[in-house]
Amino acid sequence: MPESVTLDPKQRDQLRTEGLDSLYFFVKGILGFDWLIPHIHMELCSILQNPKNTHVLVTLPRGWLKSTICSIGYPLWLATRDPNIRILITQNSFTNACKKLAGIRALVEGNSLYRLLYPEVLPTKESTWKSDALELTRSRPNPEATFEAAGTGTSVISRHYDVVVEDDTIAPDLDELREEAPIPSQEDVEKAIGWHKLVGPLLLPGGTSKNIVVGTRWFEKDTISWVSDNEPHFVRYERAA
Repeated sequence: MPESVTLDPKQRDQLRTEGLDSLYFFVKGILGFDWLIPHIHMELCSILQNPKNTHVLVTLPRGWLKSTICSIGYPLWLATRDPNIRILITQNSFTNACKKLAGIRALVEGNSLYRLLYPEVLPTKESTWKSDALELTRSRPNPEATFEAAGTGTSVISRHYDVVVEDDTIAPDLDELREEAPIPSQEDVEKAIGWHKLVGPLLLPGGTSKNIVVGTRWFEKDTISWVSDNEPHFVRYERAA
């Protein structure tokens, strides 16, 4: 069980409102990722939370918390604001995508401040709550869970989402990141690009659905390059090491 947090009603309302208004504050101040820094992560959070930015391409080096923000904090922020939302989080493998859902699950179950501020969205015993699908308390039923996981080889036919996050879809498995680990192959790149081309039909119509592509550069011609060359409507956020 998470440790208890005590706040007076004014403090609770202030933190609750500020968290819903600011993705940066939500991830750093409420979820507890306090190593976020303003000159790197505040601009990224502002871009993501802008509803006009329906297509966003994020390019950051490894270890710069891009997955923490884009695949864990941002989806949970969106779902806290609207639990009826449907979000698909994809990675190079189904296993790694499920690890991102495990990060969200750990925060919902174990972050006492989040649980205190947003009790109305906490899952109940009727909620779907498993490794590849998590569901917060909703006001209406949906065929998809609040958060679902997929790899580039996962079949997602006939599913529809408000948000699709593609996070490091050509990265090597995290368990293989040793000094001698090979970089992704061209086949991996082509597979990720092919999967990206299928995202459009997964998004709900209406012009408000979002596609977030997150990655680190591996090749000159990779997914990030393909999106940059072929989809100029993507808003780009890029920082180099």
